[in-house]
Amino acid sequence: MPALAIGLIVTGCGDGYRDVPEPRAVRVGTTSDINRQDPATLRDGGDLRLALTSFPPNFNELNIDGNTADVGSIVTPTLPGAFVTQADGTVKLNTNYFTGAELTNANPQVVTYTINPKAVWSDGTPITWEDLKAQVDACSGRDKRYLIASRAGFERVKSVTRGVDDRQAVITFDKPYAEWRGMFAGGMQPRSMTENPDVFNKGQLNAPGPSAGPFIVTTIDRTSQRIVLTRNPRWWGAKPRLNSITFLVLDSTAVIPALQNNAIDSAGLSTLDDMVTAERTPGIVIRHAPAPTWYHFTFNGAPGSIMADEKLRLAVCKGIDRQAIANVVLHGLTADPKPLNNHIYL
Repeated sequence: MPALAIGLIVTGCGDGYRDVPEPRAVRVGTTSDINRQDPATLRDGGDLRLALTSFPPNFNELNIDGNTADVGSIVTPTLPGAFVTQADGTVKLNTNYFTGAELTNANPQVVTYTINPKAVWSDGTPITWEDLKAQVDACSGRDKRYLIASRAGFERVKSVTRGVDDRQAVITFDKPYAEWRGMFAGGMQPRSMTENPDVFNKGQLNAPGPSAGPFIVTTIDRTSQRIVLTRNPRWWGAKPRLNSITFLVLDSTAVIPALQNNAIDSAGLSTLDDMVTAERTPGIVIRHAPAPTWYHFTFNGAPGSIMADEKLRLAVCKGIDRQAIANVVLHGLTADPKPLNNHIYL
């Protein structure tokens, strides 16, 4: 089976490859070249081996220390989410977890989530409206004891109440929030992990809490720097094809060699050097697709800080040469890089 190199997010550039033909985008694809397959046609079993850059300092993705790409890779197959992103960028309701998630009132904005009656956490506890409420309360920013990664959307929630039964949550907003679908799109936590700030901050330092995905974390080996996910015996949805997913912590310089040596099965390409190495290695297939990601600058605008003046922050932002950033970041990977300037109107 060929190894897979994925060109999704490019964070740097290399030099010295004048012999590499342009445009590279023509060769690696400019659309969603993801080799989509119907799971029903795939062989049952197997272990997918992936790389991590470091061992998680906290398995709680909602916590500021756990909000990393590595933690996201580990917990995504294990936690609920209301929506699944399709290949064309549209979102589809994930009916494994919710039978409904819809805007039920415009003014004030009200969103109603109806939970799949089969949905349970890995400890056997049903998923209920109280899980959504506890997560909103934790991530709202109102209780400063919670060391949250983001309060986007949660800070605008006025209330979360029980709907027709425990399997329905009614969320009422103080202010409209257009991107409400993103609040529970993935990484949803049980209330046992979010209703207490100490548990929220420290309860998943060594291992994840209860989960509710097709996979669960079953092995955490800090000595060998290895984490293994296996099939969740309580999973109520379609049986996953894979037996397991194994994550190995590797230095960034060791990822592509590990792919070459069949120690892992897939890796993201982060530099032009990686791209060239992957292209020149027999057995490695490169897949290239757009990703819903963007670069951003975060300023400390707190009172008394050097960037406290909103007009100054705006002036600095307008002075940034976005084209120069695109030229450097995408050097050698596309013939005519262009900044998109907006993560909604692409």
